[in-house]
Order: sequence, then C-alpha cells, then structure tokens
Amino acid sequence: MRQTSTAVEGFFEGAKVVRLLFGCLLVSLLFASNAHAHESLPVVVGMEEQESGNYLVNLRMPGNILPSQYPQVEVAAPCEARAQSRLTKIYACPDGYRPDKVALRWPGGAPPSAILFKTQFIDGSGTSDVFEPGASVLTLPEQETAIGIIASYIWIGMEHILFGIDHLLFLICLVLLAKTGRKIALTVTGFTVGHAITISLASLGLVLVDGLLVEALIALSIVFVATELVRNRQETLFYRCPVLVAGGFGTLHGLGFAGALSEIGLAQTSVTLSLIGFNLGVEFGQLLFVIAMITAITIFRKSQFSWQEKAGYVIRTASLTLIGVLASFWFWERSLNLMA
Repeated sequence: MRQTSTAVEGFFEGAKVVRLLFGCLLVSLLFASNAHAHESLPVVVGMEEQESGNYLVNLRMPGNILPSQYPQVEVAAPCEARAQSRLTKIYACPDGYRPDKVALRWPGGAPPSAILFKTQFIDGSGTSDVFEPGASVLTLPEQETAIGIIASYIWIGMEHILFGIDHLLFLICLVLLAKTGRKIALTVTGFTVGHAITISLASLGLVLVDGLLVEALIALSIVFVATELVRNRQETLFYRCPVLVAGGFGTLHGLGFAGALSEIGLAQTSVTLSLIGFNLGVEFGQLLFVIAMITAITIFRKSQFSWQEKAGYVIRTASLTLIGVLASFWFWERSLNLMA
C-alpha cells in the first residue's frame, strides 16, 4: 500500500514538472510565433555633425517596437530644429556650440530595449554609450575610452543572446546533445568559435550573405538538430562529433549575430573594440544561459520520485518536439519573406 502511495505521489510530482514545461513552451510558442532573431536589438539614437553647426539626429528602431512607442527626440536650446520626419531631425546650432545631451520623450510608453547613443563629429571624434530602457536624457561622455566602448557592446551582445529566442533554442539542443559537463563545455566552445569567426568576418565586410537567407537557415538548423535528438541514433556523426556539428552551425548563427550588429552599427572610433565587446557579450550571455540550464537539469536529476526516469524522457521528447515545431514555423515564415 505504501509503495502504491509513493508511486502515485511520484506520478503527480512528475506530472507537475511536465505540465510546467508544457506551459512554459506553449507560452513561448504563442509569444514567439511572429518572433524574429533581432527583436532584442537596442534603440539606436545617432547624432552626426554634417557641417559646422548642423546636426542630424536619427533613430533606428527594432522591428518589435510599435510606431506608437517611438520616442520623440529633442536637442535643447540654443539649437533649433530645421527639418524633421518621424525618425530624423536636423538641428542648427550656433557656431562653436556642440550639444552635450539629447532628450527623449516616450508618449506611448518606453519599450524594454536598451538605448545605444552614438555620435560622430566633423573633426573625426565620436562617442558611443548604452543607457537603460526608457532613459529620458542621453549625455555624451566627456571622453570615450576603450573600456567604455567594450562595456557598451558587451551589454548589447548579452541582451541580444539572452532575448534571441532562436539562438537559445539551439543552445538547449546542444546541451541535450552533449549531456555531460565535459562534453557540454567542448560543444558550446565549438559553437562559440564558429560564430565568433563569422561575426568578425561579416562585420568587417569580408563575408557578404543575404540576411533573410541566413535567418531561414538558422531556423532550419534548429529543426535539424531537434529532429536528430528525437531520433536518438547514437552511431551518427551528429552524436559522435558534437563539437564539429556545433562549430559548423555556429558559423551560420554567427552570420545572424553579424546581421544584428550591422543594424546597430559599430563604434566609429574603434571597430575592433566594438567587435570584441559584442563577442564577449554574446559569450557571457550564452554562458549564463547554459549554466542556468545545467543547474535546472541537475536539480531535476537529484529530485527523488518513482516516475523520474519516465518524466525525464517525456520532458525531453516534448521539449524537442515543440522546439522543432516552432523552428519549422520560423523556417516557413522566413522562407516566404525571402521569396517576397
């Protein structure tokens, strides 16, 4: 009787885990059905001195932000607006006067995106700095430093990977593929090396690839990996050389990261430092996510209930199936955009 009671309790504990997983993945499916890889890009505010006293102030808005949430940009007196559109304004300032800040108003409410403020002056100097979401005043740093550039782009890289749903789903697949701590470390390292190479090459203009094609292929890569994991054929190259597989697909995902970086733009004063910072940010964000996932898996494995093994199998299969379905939808959607 006691054994029956324990089995029933174990079943319900396992069922709770499965329901929780299904709930989280279904919510992700609902909210991510129209997701694009670059929804996690920052709002970019640029101020460029076109000629002495004339400044072009423009906005680059991520695709997930509605027009009603676009901020209103203002440069304070003595500068005066001479021409403007929804995303661009031209200001005329007195000779010798250089604006040191830009004000933002958010009449439609501020989106949860960080703000990258970039400036470029006629004498060749420039600055870049990252501000928290919803910031109302963007102030130019007195002097741009190497540490400041790297820190700004680290933040952008971390935000991009941690909110880039397609990249995170691929990382989940890699962790499930590798299983042990040592293999996970090697596999994720292979993925890191692969995308670090193509981020740099593409950002420097040495590799040119259609961004829409890259996004479609990234979705297809997730479908492939999820399918192979469900098939679970241990004799295939996929299982025997996970580092090679991760590195190969990493080069593809790196092109996606580079596409995001091209939309943001590199720091005018140091392309190299921008690349270093963005790469480091992607790696830090990736590391945080993998550690969180390994921790969750470890806690589950250490929990004690009679249905643990079966629950683990159901969770794994259900997760991979839903990941494959979502990635298939993305591939279809992005392929249609490619042909449009």
